[in-house]
Amino acid sequence: MKKWLTWLLTLALAVTLTAPALAAEETFVVGVPTLDLSELVDGDAWMWEDRASYAEYEAAHPEEIAALDQDALLAGWGFRDRTAEEQFWALFSSYGDTVEEAVKNNYIDNRLLAEQNCREAEAYRAQYPQAWESFDADAFFQAVVRDDRDEACRDAAAYMNYWNLLTREEFVDDMFAWYVDRYLDEDGVGNWAAPALTLMVNGAASEAAITAADGVSYADAADLRAILGEAAVAADVTGPVAIRAAAEAAGWDVGWYSDGWEERQEVQLWDRTAYLARAEDFRAADDFLTRLTERSWAWIFSEEPVAQRAALNLTLTRFSTLDGDRAYPLSLTADCTAQKGAVDMTMTFDVAQLLQLLDDQTLAEAADHLGLTADALAPLLREVKAEMLLDYGQGTAVYRIPLLARFDEEMGSWTQLDAGPTHSEGDEGAFDPVPSQYDEMLRSAGWMGAEAAAEDFEAEIGALGLFFGNDRFTTRNGTTTYSLTTQTVNEYLRARAEQEGAAGRSSPFQTFEAAATLDGQGVLSSLELHVRLDPASFYDLGLDNSDLAILRALGLSRDVDVTAHAEGDQSRSSGQLDLHVENWGKLTLAWDETTTRATRSPRQVDEVAPHSRGTGLGVIHSPDGPLAILSAR
Repeated sequence: MKKWLTWLLTLALAVTLTAPALAAEETFVVGVPTLDLSELVDGDAWMWEDRASYAEYEAAHPEEIAALDQDALLAGWGFRDRTAEEQFWALFSSYGDTVEEAVKNNYIDNRLLAEQNCREAEAYRAQYPQAWESFDADAFFQAVVRDDRDEACRDAAAYMNYWNLLTREEFVDDMFAWYVDRYLDEDGVGNWAAPALTLMVNGAASEAAITAADGVSYADAADLRAILGEAAVAADVTGPVAIRAAAEAAGWDVGWYSDGWEERQEVQLWDRTAYLARAEDFRAADDFLTRLTERSWAWIFSEEPVAQRAALNLTLTRFSTLDGDRAYPLSLTADCTAQKGAVDMTMTFDVAQLLQLLDDQTLAEAADHLGLTADALAPLLREVKAEMLLDYGQGTAVYRIPLLARFDEEMGSWTQLDAGPTHSEGDEGAFDPVPSQYDEMLRSAGWMGAEAAAEDFEAEIGALGLFFGNDRFTTRNGTTTYSLTTQTVNEYLRARAEQEGAAGRSSPFQTFEAAATLDGQGVLSSLELHVRLDPASFYDLGLDNSDLAILRALGLSRDVDVTAHAEGDQSRSSGQLDLHVENWGKLTLAWDETTTRATRSPRQVDEVAPHSRGTGLGVIHSPDGPLAILSAR
């Protein structure tokens, strides 16, 4: 399975070492989803020309219709997201003038379909006696119909509830009619046979035999005991044992896979405890980033007011061999005062150089739109101010950009941001990629198979381990050092290429050197990064055109060189990041930051905007931990 593009993009995570914390990873929750009925259409009610009318069915089955339980029917059909009636009515309003009538008619519709399938099955039994003699409805359901991702097909009972099949005989007829319609040719020769189920244990096939009945899979007690231990299957238990019940008792996760064409069927067992123990491989990174994040946020929650001034200078240089290189400098100065979770920030921008990127006509049109002359634009953009107040304890934030008042007085007033989850001291995030990768493996195993999903897990964890594994960190006398070398990166890539049967492929990196030092106080005292891509190697990685198009869209089809340097202590830090793109230009970001005791307390949100209007913009931080500003402080 090709993973080169995945590895390449995963390797790019290393650049996050230039920031004191990582964004929280999205976690996929493994479970049975609510049935998606978005593709159903009301036209189903009129598909079958030979069905009796609803009234005729109701007249023929008065007691059955009178005993209908609307809530049970709606639950069986999978309506749970909103109120069941609202969700059902959104899809089936054409079935009647009221919800009650539509529910009744939809039930009758299913019953009419069931009766038709029974009639078809009866005819098929006479037409194909040999096929009927060898037909196993349960095996057919397991192989073709069952799907853990679809609540209506998770087992035979759910399927019968969904389609309102009332008896076992109706279920068997439904399966046989389906089988004949889809898999039997005119001569009665079928292209389907019940496959042997395979028990997959942590992505590898087990030799344990599996049987299945009524949607439940069984294995011999001795086989399960060897896998799960005696705590799940006692020593005196013999004979067949339900796999899911035993696995869940042992704390394992259970999954199911069908390839859709009856060639592969898997019952999947995953040892959650063993997989999550792999988090120990990233314990050093977790400690490094937790300490760094704690330090980065400490000044905001100081008992005494703290002042921080950050100056950022961004310069874009465009190369030209004809007209000479042109530089476009932009600057930002941020003055912050923080105390006990409250932050008072004033930012000043100088973005006048952006006007040089506009031609004369566009510049004149922009000035006219703002009611200004072209000459008046530059002074206006040399000192753009923005103010922001945040209260992490209350989860509130407001901002103001006085310049906007020139165009709309209301826009220049204080405006409230939806702050989202609040942050308090001690909420610092950490680095633990294993749980989310494990849940992703379980999710993907349901559609790609256990072996492929386990391979992807190992590839992802392996790539993350290359950058953030314990081997990257050393601690002496309280100081932790992180290091990664080009040799380490390229040896890993060569080893992965050999595993994929692609020995000899080039590495996409000419250089990949990274180093960082975190002292005993949690201060990032130094950082060095140098990454240079080798675009020629992309064509040697076996990537298809779509993959190469992605790389081109990311600007990676040229020779790209990235360098970064930062240093500092508790009171001051500085650094520079350079992005050099071959024959195109260079982007330089330089920063300098100082931290001192403040002479005043920060303004409070309630003081300046007690009745500020909300805009629903953004969040203060991610739920699992805030993002700190790039700093060596």
